[in-house]
Amino acid sequence: WTGSFDAPTEISRLLIKFNIPEISRSIRPYADLDGVSYYLNLKDINGSLIAPEKFNVIIYPLSSSFDEGRGKDIYSFNDLDRSNWYTSSYSNSADVLWNTAGARAEGYLNASDIDVIGSGTIGGAVKTLYSTQYFEKGHEDLHVNITTIVSATMAGFVPDHGFLIAFSGSEETDSKTRFVKRFGSRHVRD
Repeated sequence: WTGSFDAPTEISRLLIKFNIPEISRSIRPYADLDGVSYYLNLKDINGSLIAPEKFNVIIYPLSSSFDEGRGKDIYSFNDLDRSNWYTSSYSNSADVLWNTAGARAEGYLNASDIDVIGSGTIGGAVKTLYSTQYFEKGHEDLHVNITTIVSATMAGFVPDHGFLIAFSGSEETDSKTRFVKRFGSRHVRD
C-alpha cells in the first residue's frame, strides 16, 4: 500500500511455482506434448465479501527463482529464506534482490536485468510470453492459457522459475481500490 489515505495505491503480487519438468516427464508416455494445451486455474475464494470488478491481471514467467521461505523465526525475529517485495530469496547470509521492487522488471528472454519475461525468441520466432485475463464481475476464477510458456519451458527455452501474477498496467498505480480479490487452488478448504 502506497499513496495517501484518500488515494491509496494497492499493489499485489502472487508468486506460484510448479515443477514443469516433472509434469512433462509424468505425461510424456501418455500424450503428444505438441498437441496439449496448458491452463493456470485458480479458484475465486472471495466468500461473502464484495469483489472488485472490471480489472485485468497479467501472468508472467519469472526469469529467476524465488524462495517461499520457512516462515517466521520467532527466536531472532526475522523471516528465513524468503521472497518479499524487495528480495527473491536469502542465500549465503545475503538477500538476493529483485531487479525492481515488486519483481516487475519486464524484458526479453535471457536478459540479465529482468524479473519477468515478456517475450522471447522460441524456435526462431518472437513469442509473447505473458497471458492476461479480464475480470468483468470480479467473482470469476482465474483461467488463463499458458501453453506457450509451459511448452517453451518443457523444451528448455524458458527457465522453470514459476509465475508472477499481478494487476495489469495502470491498474497497479491508479487510485481505485480492488480489495479484496483472493485465489486458491481447487483443494483449498478454508
